Amino acid sequence: HLANNPLNSVVQTLRSGILPQTEPFLCKSLTALAKFSMQHLRDRTSIPVAESAILMGIMDEEKVLQSGEIFVAVRNPNTESVDIIEGDVIVGKNPCYHPGDIRKLRAVNHPSLHHIVDCVVFPQVGSRPHPDECSGSDLDGDLYFVGWDPRLIPATHHTPMSYKSPSSAVEFSGDLKTAMATFFRIYLEGSSIGVISNSHLALADLSDEGALSSECLYLAERYARAVDFPKTGVPAHVRRSVYPQSYPDFMQHTGLKNVYQSKKALGKLFRNAVSHVGNGTITDSLTGNWQADVDFLHGSHHEFKPEADAVLSSYSKQVELLLDHFKVQNEAELFVGLIDPVERSDNSSRKLLALGHSYWHDLRYFAQMEASLLIRRFYNHCFLEGKASPYGDAWLEKEQHFLAKASAWYQIAVDESHVHNGRHCLSFPWIAHRQLCHLKRKRQVHRYARVSCANA
Repeated sequence: HLANNPLNSVVQTLRSGILPQTEPFLCKSLTALAKFSMQHLRDRTSIPVAESAILMGIMDEEKVLQSGEIFVAVRNPNTESVDIIEGDVIVGKNPCYHPGDIRKLRAVNHPSLHHIVDCVVFPQVGSRPHPDECSGSDLDGDLYFVGWDPRLIPATHHTPMSYKSPSSAVEFSGDLKTAMATFFRIYLEGSSIGVISNSHLALADLSDEGALSSECLYLAERYARAVDFPKTGVPAHVRRSVYPQSYPDFMQHTGLKNVYQSKKALGKLFRNAVSHVGNGTITDSLTGNWQADVDFLHGSHHEFKPEADAVLSSYSKQVELLLDHFKVQNEAELFVGLIDPVERSDNSSRKLLALGHSYWHDLRYFAQMEASLLIRRFYNHCFLEGKASPYGDAWLEKEQHFLAKASAWYQIAVDESHVHNGRHCLSFPWIAHRQLCHLKRKRQVHRYARVSCANA
């Protein structure tokens, strides 16, 4: 559970009364999560919007929606209730390069559509399908951003671009293998989606008109044609004069000389995030030695110390291998997936960054997956002992020997003599995350009861 959902585990740990000022692994996990959030903001500029959702688009089979209307019912993750959205909303599909790709529509309430939840329902009627207005999409599984925060509703409304594909310019005849090789060569020569996308972003930042500039509108049309190129064979040639001569700092083109500080929102967010990640603003607040928390002591924990010592030796070696393999500094960063190409060695940073965000996303995923498998393997072997995994404090109270074993693991990890390669294995006791949180909650309840009795 620790590595499957590190954020949820940290929240549960804090709610049980365990403080980062006294628990080093919790402190480092919070630090790693904060750094990860800042890195994500730096690299992807992904800002959560509370009054929004990513929903699959479907058609109105009941034929009750008019042109300009949609139906949106979303399930509240906190209460499990269903909220029906009404009023002005914006709808878009990623990627969107033309200002008209963001559609301003009106969400309405129709009882006949109440059975549809967590989807955006588009009308059948109208001069043009609304999904086609959103980046030329259709209802074959496409996901749409729907936002109803009044601050995001634009005052102006731009005409959507036409996404009608040109007729195919390629006709093959004769040998099939030769035709396939020819098409593949043409595809490699004509594929320019990445170049157009980067150029559009740079020019939109450089121009005071943003995406409304003539260069960006031209590139938006070229991008649509480049997307259809594998189907039509019509390449999206771009005039060389349109390509940007300089790039904003948030695009992180470290190998270029013509990089400037962006004055727009993306640039300000980027530099703010960099200052937090790179200048040590997010640091561990823990100082001094790790002192054992008496709340984690269990009466018979000493009986399990020999076993805990052997398990810790095996676990720490495997953790060390993962740390070395993924080149991360500590266990908390491994479990959170905090793998940052920018913080790697200067000699290789340019090559590493050139691998792209998708590579680093996959690497972070594999790091978390390996950590998750390691945690699960040790927990299943030492605590479940081949049994199913029940839930609840009642089961934990019944299995007192598991609480004692978790206590022994904690004591072994705290012991200064148990150091592997110059470092404590701070995550080791938190394999038994549920047991330790249960012990903490139990001690908190006992203290509260004593205080209440004394004040009675």
